[in-house]
Amino acid sequence: MTTSKANKWRECKGTAFVQPRGLAVDAQGNLYVADNDAGIGQAGAVYKVSPRSGGGWHAPICIGQAGTGSNSCTVAPPIYNKPYGVAVDNKNPADVFFTAFFNGQSQPQVLEAVGGTTGKAIALPTPGAATPAFEDPMGLALDAKGNIWIADSQRGAIYEMTKSKGTWNASIAVVKNLATKGPYAVAVDAKQNLYVAETAASAVVEIPYTGSTWGAPICIPSAQECHTTFRHPHGLKWDSASGSLYVADSNHSAIKKVTFTSAGMTVACVPKSQALPKPCNGTNHVPGGEGFYLPNDIAIGTPAP
Repeated sequence: MTTSKANKWRECKGTAFVQPRGLAVDAQGNLYVADNDAGIGQAGAVYKVSPRSGGGWHAPICIGQAGTGSNSCTVAPPIYNKPYGVAVDNKNPADVFFTAFFNGQSQPQVLEAVGGTTGKAIALPTPGAATPAFEDPMGLALDAKGNIWIADSQRGAIYEMTKSKGTWNASIAVVKNLATKGPYAVAVDAKQNLYVAETAASAVVEIPYTGSTWGAPICIPSAQECHTTFRHPHGLKWDSASGSLYVADSNHSAIKKVTFTSAGMTVACVPKSQALPKPCNGTNHVPGGEGFYLPNDIAIGTPAP
């Protein structure tokens, strides 16, 4: 797993996680990991990992299960299982949002762990009565207003969930025309433009906000390179500091940065100094080698000590 900000990055290797899928970082530099399968006897978990003041990381702390506040998430029955996407707000302590199966239900939902490590996870409202429930919510993103954006890969839709007077409202599908593309991740910028990883189509698209609705998807970096620049991208993060989009390009074993200028869009590998196979498509990467191996997500924040 990696965290990245500009050209500063870290790579962690070890056995603390089994199938880490989603990553997020809060304002205090804590890392949140959605481990889709936490090992034998465990149903997957969301962990909080805090940096040590003298360097390194503390042991992971389980979030939202009965084992909250400890290193173990082994519970029977589990509060949730198979978490995938994760996002955090800017509170201290941060509220944690993630997608997972809740209380043994057959369809995953969006869950919230208020205050991070306090209390069990609760399910947020699913789409309203006029809209079918989520079928396979994957990636999450929070905008500057604290609204939640959800990529539902099976419904081919992007949902928005807003909050009013302390209560979450039912989600509304703002983009519905991605049915065959399998969106796994979503990011949003300060202007409410959406960025979507259409994983099955090996594409990343921008969906511009017009002030009242969202327009037609625009291929990144161009229509001619729509399905060749990325290969099964799984993770997206918007960096408000640089106005750039970061992509976990899974089957290219690379992290890529999309820069937007008046002349168009450019895509470059991150970090430039790393010995990545050229042209930044790591099809020959092996576990334990240099660079990244099948990255699934990326988080942007303050680098670890």
